[in-house]
Amino acid sequence: MSLLPRRLNARIVLIVSCVLLATGVASGWMNARYQTANLLATMRLNSSILARNFAESSARLLLVQDYAELESFLLQSAELPDIRRLQVCEANGALIWDVERRPGEPPRARTDIALLTPPSGPGATIGIENDRLVVWQPIAAGSVLGWLRADFSLATIREAQALTWGSTLLLALAWVVGSAVLILFMLRPTIRSIGSLTAFAKQLDENRGAQVAIDGQAQEIAELGTSLNEASAKLLAKERQLLDERERLRESEEKYRTIFEESFDGLFLTTPAGKIVEMNKKGVAMLGYGDKAEVLGLDLAQDVYAQAPDRNRILAMVEAQGTAEYEVAVKKKDGTTLLAHCALTAVRDDEGAVASFRGIIRDVTARRKAEEEIRKLNQELERRVAERTAQLESANKELEAFAYSVSHDLRAPLRHVDGFLGLLKEKIATTLDEEGRHFVDTIARAAKQMEALIDDLLSFSRMGRFEMAQSEVDLAALVREVIGRLEPETAGRDVRWQIADLPVVSGDRSMLRVALDNLIANALKFTRHCQPAQIEIGCATGDATETVVFVRDNGAGFDMKYADKLFGVFQRLHRADEFEGTGIGLANVRRVVARHGGRTWAEGKVGAGATFYFSLPRRD
Repeated sequence: MSLLPRRLNARIVLIVSCVLLATGVASGWMNARYQTANLLATMRLNSSILARNFAESSARLLLVQDYAELESFLLQSAELPDIRRLQVCEANGALIWDVERRPGEPPRARTDIALLTPPSGPGATIGIENDRLVVWQPIAAGSVLGWLRADFSLATIREAQALTWGSTLLLALAWVVGSAVLILFMLRPTIRSIGSLTAFAKQLDENRGAQVAIDGQAQEIAELGTSLNEASAKLLAKERQLLDERERLRESEEKYRTIFEESFDGLFLTTPAGKIVEMNKKGVAMLGYGDKAEVLGLDLAQDVYAQAPDRNRILAMVEAQGTAEYEVAVKKKDGTTLLAHCALTAVRDDEGAVASFRGIIRDVTARRKAEEEIRKLNQELERRVAERTAQLESANKELEAFAYSVSHDLRAPLRHVDGFLGLLKEKIATTLDEEGRHFVDTIARAAKQMEALIDDLLSFSRMGRFEMAQSEVDLAALVREVIGRLEPETAGRDVRWQIADLPVVSGDRSMLRVALDNLIANALKFTRHCQPAQIEIGCATGDATETVVFVRDNGAGFDMKYADKLFGVFQRLHRADEFEGTGIGLANVRRVVARHGGRTWAEGKVGAGATFYFSLPRRD
């Protein structure tokens, strides 16, 4: 026994005993509180029931004003075990009877208390006053006749508390003593095992990675020894892993150093104050130095920059964006300067403070010279484009004026041809044979076609010179207007119109009427041989910046390989004997839409109809 570590043994016993004692006391305290709470709740319930019964009996006696019988009833009730006092007062607190039972004495009734203070509310109350449970119960018979106060003794509860505490302490002491004896018995092999473990740990410390023999040890020591042997093996493996990681880190650092030194840009590292502490070969050569040692220690702002940028602005950029990029003139060793693009990034420590700055410097002198040359060339190109645009605009105006003049001058001789042709028909109508009348009719039709062509040319010329009057245009009303004008051409035909809800757009109303007139007239013309003719006018899906309108028919259609010719002047895809026309209507449509800033296109198939689209920009 003398070889056992007795202090550890005693310490464990003391700690465990204190814990057990505290646990027992806490458990007893909680148990006592729980039992007291239960007893108090039960007493509250029973006291409330008794007080209610007393109040009901008192109400009957007060109704008949039998105060002697009321006194007798209170005296008898006060003899119950836990009742210490019964008081009856009127609703205003004026005392009627006060019956009190003192220890060892019979109950006595008195009326020497002038006034009581009943509760302010209409209901019963219950509370504890001066170690008594006090119940106030209203005496009511339709209305409140008065109040009953009943005082109950808490002695029963206090006795139960004392009994519970006494039994709890006895049980806790017995539990501590029994546990201490049991612990002393069980700690003997444990203390012996601790000694063995101490020797085991010393051996592991002296022989790194050693495997200690565990044969003949106790089961617990054997299991712990096995765990420690495994931990020793893992520790050795971890040490080897760290050595491998150190080697890989060295190789990575060598790669970084190679990349750093061989970079095509100048790379550098500075202190927070701006002193250069590292720079690669490209940066040293860019500054015109032969050796890195000449650069280290230079102040970036004073010794490298020809005109240092605003340091506060640079630091603000680093704080906001992480990296500050700027261009600066850099001084070389020989005194010359170059234009450089710099990128500066802050390197922070664990606390967030700037530990250093790393930067990239690139010579952009040649690039800036090239950009300046390109800028000059662009200015020259813009000047030439402006001149050519002005020349083209002048030529277009002259061409439009020429077309207008030619078309206008052709109308007079054409009217003469048509007029004299009419006179000729009247004069020789009876002498002409069938072939002669055919010749005259052919000349008349050609004259009419020539007049229509001239009118269309004049309209086309006006579209280019017409001054636009922008306004809000209701396309639905405009379509109805155009269809009404073309109504004579639908006489005797089965034409089925399908017109969707059309929006209000911004544009020139008269010009847009010309465009819709041409498109709808074309649809009527090319569905002449269809029974029924189906014409649809609606809006197509476009992007958010434009409104797309279409006119679709089930007429003759066209071959899509000629779609790019549809909107040209004098471009026709059908013979004149099939469908009349001058080939200028769709050109007018394109010119109107182009002047509004829109675009035109078409889709079709021979014998399956065609769809013509135009778009107008949305102006919010």
